[in-house]
Amino acid sequence: MTTLYDLKKMCQEMYPEKPPDMMLLLIVWATGKKRDELDNLLENSGLSLDEFIVTLMPFLDTPQPENDNLLTSCILAATDGPVYGVNLLHMLAEKPENRLHAVLVKAGLDISIFKRNIEAALAAKSGILTAHGIALKDHSGTLLQYGRDLTLLARQGEFDALCDRPVEIDRLLEVLLRKQKANPALTGPAGVGKTALVELFARYLVNTDNLPLPLKGTGLFEVSMGRLVAGTKYRGDFEERMTRIIEEVQKRKPSILFIDEMHLIWGAGRAEGVTTDAANILKPFLGRGALRLIGATTVQEFHRTITQDTALARRFQEIRLAEPDSGLTAEMVGSQAYELSRYHGVDIPDDIVHEAIRLTDRHLPGRFQPDKSVDLLDSACVNVVRNGKDRVTVDDLLHTLSRQTARPITSPSADLRHELRNLGAELRRRIVGQDEAIERVVATFVHRRFDLGPEEKNLGSFLFAGRTGVGKTELAKSIADVFFNGRHSLLVIDCAEYSQTGGINNLIGSPQGYVGSEKEGMFAEWVHMTGSGVILFDEISKAHPELHKLILGLLDTGRITSSKGERLDCRQCMIVLTTNALKTEDLQRENIGFARSASHPEITEILSDHFPMEMLARLDEHILFNPLSDGDMKRIILIRMEEAANRMKKQGITLVYDDNAASDFLIGFLKKNRTGARGVERLIEKKILQPVSRALLYHEGERGNEVVLGGDFYSSGTIEIH
Repeated sequence: MTTLYDLKKMCQEMYPEKPPDMMLLLIVWATGKKRDELDNLLENSGLSLDEFIVTLMPFLDTPQPENDNLLTSCILAATDGPVYGVNLLHMLAEKPENRLHAVLVKAGLDISIFKRNIEAALAAKSGILTAHGIALKDHSGTLLQYGRDLTLLARQGEFDALCDRPVEIDRLLEVLLRKQKANPALTGPAGVGKTALVELFARYLVNTDNLPLPLKGTGLFEVSMGRLVAGTKYRGDFEERMTRIIEEVQKRKPSILFIDEMHLIWGAGRAEGVTTDAANILKPFLGRGALRLIGATTVQEFHRTITQDTALARRFQEIRLAEPDSGLTAEMVGSQAYELSRYHGVDIPDDIVHEAIRLTDRHLPGRFQPDKSVDLLDSACVNVVRNGKDRVTVDDLLHTLSRQTARPITSPSADLRHELRNLGAELRRRIVGQDEAIERVVATFVHRRFDLGPEEKNLGSFLFAGRTGVGKTELAKSIADVFFNGRHSLLVIDCAEYSQTGGINNLIGSPQGYVGSEKEGMFAEWVHMTGSGVILFDEISKAHPELHKLILGLLDTGRITSSKGERLDCRQCMIVLTTNALKTEDLQRENIGFARSASHPEITEILSDHFPMEMLARLDEHILFNPLSDGDMKRIILIRMEEAANRMKKQGITLVYDDNAASDFLIGFLKKNRTGARGVERLIEKKILQPVSRALLYHEGERGNEVVLGGDFYSSGTIEIH
């Protein structure tokens, strides 16, 4: 749209010797490169563009002071943004006493049509600029300056894709047809369709023939509190805007005002030391029925803000919108899928719609239908178009959902099947002497990973019992490393740190009102950041009984509730509890062995002496780990020795040693320490790596990139360096 700056620049190009007064500005507009815009403003006004030029030309060389005053007034009036050419014409049309105004009317200009064209242009200009946060004086009305006409949009077919919701519309009518306090407050979780219901109601007002008499001809206007507050630099600006909106709604009777995020009216426009805000301005009008208002917000925000002001809350009738049932959800998502299909130019089959609902219900429990399913379909369509395809498939949904959640959500493809088949072998390579335990863990995990288990269960829940150092914790860490792409997918909760009642607050957050309640607990933060992996409760027998109760819900439904009331979804996680609470006499009872006999009913009986039976019943497997033999310990030693050698190789040092000699040398120390495999790494560091480091430190030769542990090393500690 042509600005005053554009016109002045055109004046300098076309008439460099003349000062850019009001008359010259209009002449260059009518004769220059922007002439089509002025031609549109003169449409059907009785004066063509050529006639407009002919009328003005005689006055080009005759300065008119009143025109300069009019130009100055127009510039001073535009305090909220740049001056446009259409602003000059509007000022001219509003001044019948101006000589130029009279000359144009005498030439045949129909001033009423001309003003209507100007106001339409002003409305379009304001809509573009206010969308970018620039507030302008909109001569088409305050309501359109700070919001939108929903009934007009409904007539234009903007809301035709919305699915009908007769029950909710009927509840809206029940409140709106009241004589007093006809102000519904739509509350419910984000994404259940509160704003969409109001848009649907606008369509109802436009398309229904047998409207109730009080609603005939009613306009529905939405006002944005963000736009209303933006740009209010001085005390009183906000109150003036709010008052103008109320006055305009009353002039346009019958009209209904809609404020989305209605909790913003509480405190909006309030300044330090002044209690006046949007809520206090609205109260008198809402109470006596002088204004009908529909608000929408979440239940939490409604009770955090609106209900704190009793006088404001009693003027509203709360209507709670729950998540739609499965049938209505399918209809709503199906309607939106049709629009998405047209917009993206791809095919979305009906079975894909139902699959999107199923997947989002399972993997996005913290969000609500239909919003989450529509979002998934929209993003999947984008990916389909970018890949040059024309049809959305289940794999597209899974791939998109996996990107959104940062979790490995894929169909049981050939790659996944290969990965699951190799899972057991990779774990056996890392964990020595616990083959049967690994087999039982992998069996449950594969079953759940193929979605053959209950939907309200996680990927597996296990209690690992046995002596210290037999691989219980290491197995959990290895699963996270092998299948969940790294140790960052492992949450280790040392239960010894949660032996007191208050310790549980560190996991799920402090209750509201307590110090630190604004912070997330460690568990809640990990679920939000990762969402999929292994949750290890190490030494569960040392935890406070309150932590046992907390784990019950996690084992039962795969979910846990934070201190803020948020449901944390852990169904894409594996839950592992470890303990070495069983005594030697427990393990030596008749017929009670380790993993190979772990299905014996006495195992549960023994464990029930240490854990609540209700927790044991919720676990998928109770696995007793085998004690490690000397052969197992030697294998573990060699694995750790190889890891140490690889670390040295990265530093340019080759460690040469005999497997049998090294393992025999170290196994004796392990038997004395009785720490099991847990002490292997520290033992290698102390008996092998530290002597090697000292030898390298004092080595005087030129070369030192090969370290040899020969027979003399194990007897006298001599290290050869070449």
